[in-house]
Amino acid sequence: MMTSVNTPALPAVGDLSPQVQLRGIEATKVVLGSGIGMLTNFGPIVIYTFGTFLLPIVNDTGWSRASVAAALAPAALCSGFSQPIVGWLVDRYGPRVFAGFSFALFALGLIALGQLPRDPLSFAIFMGLLGLLGAGQGITAFTYIVTRTFSTFRGFALGIINAASAAGIMLMPAIATFSIAEYGWRNSYAAIGAGVAILGAVAVIWLIPGKERFQKSAASAQSSKLVFGELLSAPIFWMLALAFLLMTLAIQGMIVHMTPLLIDRGFRPVDAAAVMATYGMTMLVARFLLGSMLDRWSPRLVAVVGCLGPVAAGLLLVSTRQTSMVYLAAALLALGAGAESDLIPYTVARQFGVAQLGQKIGLFIVVFAIGVAIGPLMFSAVQALRGNYDIALIASSALMLAASVIFALIPSASLSQNGEKSG
Repeated sequence: MMTSVNTPALPAVGDLSPQVQLRGIEATKVVLGSGIGMLTNFGPIVIYTFGTFLLPIVNDTGWSRASVAAALAPAALCSGFSQPIVGWLVDRYGPRVFAGFSFALFALGLIALGQLPRDPLSFAIFMGLLGLLGAGQGITAFTYIVTRTFSTFRGFALGIINAASAAGIMLMPAIATFSIAEYGWRNSYAAIGAGVAILGAVAVIWLIPGKERFQKSAASAQSSKLVFGELLSAPIFWMLALAFLLMTLAIQGMIVHMTPLLIDRGFRPVDAAAVMATYGMTMLVARFLLGSMLDRWSPRLVAVVGCLGPVAAGLLLVSTRQTSMVYLAAALLALGAGAESDLIPYTVARQFGVAQLGQKIGLFIVVFAIGVAIGPLMFSAVQALRGNYDIALIASSALMLAASVIFALIPSASLSQNGEKSG
């Protein structure tokens, strides 16, 4: 690992709200409620099922594949760029009130998406609207709850709820496939929306704590200028933002295009699906294990290890066509995806404190959304120009290597002592 630069650790940006420190059954309920939120969040429900819905929508409506596929971009961007507002709302009103509205609006958006669009333009508009209505069903709100509740076992708890999201990524495409075959794509979106509403009601009524559990100390009741002023002026904010952007560009580009890449190389669709299942199962395990490692090891070390997996994955996919190596590449790629989800809330809280935490996490999710939107487009452009993905894969490995160097250069104290005491 490279030696860190000789830069003094920055002071925490903003002051600290006290940790909630629930115990026993109350802490378990927080993890269960947040896990339900992550299981039914925007990623598993919309992003990772979109490929399953794509051809049924095209076949049913006669719309072009390109016009339907293009509708995913406004959904992802509207959701991503709304995250700082989501963070402010969670900070202002508390997680239970916010989650109640969020689950309800997301469910209504899914029902509307299935029933109302009658042409590609209206479908894209409703997808963008779903991105706004479902913005609260992202990682900002639910990682906020866990991060504010836990200190000593924060990484472990984050690993559990991020594993729940990975479980949703694995399960939802299969559920959507069955539902579409039986009831059609329009009714399937409505059925998924109803399921989100039911699970959300369980989480909000019985599991997610109310605002009184998260009351701020008088010292931490500051204006949002603190977050968007001092935070944006901190060099380490930009180092972390750049590292997470590079990770997202590479990982999302590789994973979105993994199936087309394999089919181009002669894999049968069923074999490509098996590779993706390996990715999903490995990511579930990686999110839990890497989250637990954050409680015991330096977050900087966990970040570097998480980056090196996709570096090797990209090089393997370029250099070999062996089936066993492709499965290994998928598993190594999942290692990076698992690290990314755990690292964002954990490092934000460690570096910048838990005061106004929702807004701080939201800023980094904007960076994540930019990577989600641009990474796959980069791969598409390379494939269109070259007829294969080799240059894109090499570039992705280089981006991940650069991200690992940035993490290695961040002073150790910045990821263990700033913002709050090590847990």
